[in-house]
Amino acid sequence: MSAELEAKLRAWVELELGVPVTELALIPGGASRRSYKVIRADAPPVFLRVDSGEGPLSGTQFSLEREWSFLKPISERGFPAPGVLAFSPELNAILMEHVEGQTSYQASLPPPEQRAMERALIDHVVELQRIPPAELGVAEYAGIGTVGEAVGSILAVWQRLYTDTVSFKDPAVDYALEWLKHNVPDAGAPAVLVHGDVGPGNFLFRPNGEIAALIDWELVRVGHPLEDLACILCRSLGVSFGAPTQLVADFAASSGKAVERRALDYAVVLVIGEWCVGIHRALSRPNVQLDMAMLYIWGHANRYEMLRKLAGLAGRKLPPEPTLDNSPFELDFLGNHIEESLTGILLPAAKEVFVSHRVNRLLQLQKIQDSLLRYGRSRYESEDIERAGVLLGRRFGNHAEAMAALIAQAPDAAREGDTSFLDFLLWRSVRERALLRRAMGEMAERNIDY
Repeated sequence: MSAELEAKLRAWVELELGVPVTELALIPGGASRRSYKVIRADAPPVFLRVDSGEGPLSGTQFSLEREWSFLKPISERGFPAPGVLAFSPELNAILMEHVEGQTSYQASLPPPEQRAMERALIDHVVELQRIPPAELGVAEYAGIGTVGEAVGSILAVWQRLYTDTVSFKDPAVDYALEWLKHNVPDAGAPAVLVHGDVGPGNFLFRPNGEIAALIDWELVRVGHPLEDLACILCRSLGVSFGAPTQLVADFAASSGKAVERRALDYAVVLVIGEWCVGIHRALSRPNVQLDMAMLYIWGHANRYEMLRKLAGLAGRKLPPEPTLDNSPFELDFLGNHIEESLTGILLPAAKEVFVSHRVNRLLQLQKIQDSLLRYGRSRYESEDIERAGVLLGRRFGNHAEAMAALIAQAPDAAREGDTSFLDFLLWRSVRERALLRRAMGEMAERNIDY
């Protein structure tokens, strides 16, 4: 954050609260916005959320002002969400109460408290669905009454963002966005209020497993009743959080409704398809403020699981992973030196949490680069060109030409249920998993089976 912006934020917070600000402490994590714990002299801390204009959702309809308009009436109803104190259109910042608690990225609990936390989160998701959207006084809800209308409306938003603002495209995303339009389950059922991004990392909990607050409400909307359950399952790809079968059973018990598996598969593809647009938007405009390693790896983990679900629905199977050439190379010492420097020198010297977090991400990037080197760029591109040529019945002069043709064909393939195209997407995703496996660590072994 620039010194000028920090000075303006400090002045605004002090004006709103009437107490001097001692420190704006950056909180690591968060792909879209930057978050700060505001330390004040002789007063409890507060929480500051800022959109610097560089995040994957910056400049979209999913603004902090929109989040403010939803969060204020939700928190005022007593739902576990941070109370909002002020919003600044000029600084694009929300000031909220600081809720004490930890996220599941930061701590683990003993098994009884962990299970209590999982059940409580599901209960809160169901509780949110029972809030009549019309009672919140948010104009965005007008005219949206059914699941079909809600899903169609939000897909149109993500499709426009993907078409107009994403240059880092992947045919798997084009395929999924089109498939989602034509396969909405329970289209005539009433739409419900959904958080849109709930799960590990986006709620705060206390040592006894009590949920202190759901946070990061930028994607809140009306939608399908299984969307938030799907969100919890999908965010578990990043950090282990309960057993999927148990979470699904918890949801059925809390809502009093059986969970239809194909509808849940759809909700998983829907959630991931939306997230992929935001992730690819960020990857299309990289900058030093973004956690690019996290975004790239998280994007892959989501696309891979999305394609697994589409494969299951179409009766297809994933191919085996390719192997990497791990034979010694005379210049291996260069990559080894980078990794040893990051782990042995920079990490121990990093005093700030944010800095150590970033060094760990750079270490992941180095591992990805090493895997790509061992696989070979020429092999990677020639495989895509050859397989795309067989699939589409054309000859391609280069990799960019082949990818452009695949992206153009993906929507038609999704509408027509072209399983050969889906098989190609599965092969590409499995190859990417092989290249990222070392950087992903245990995350490479996670999937969503219920």
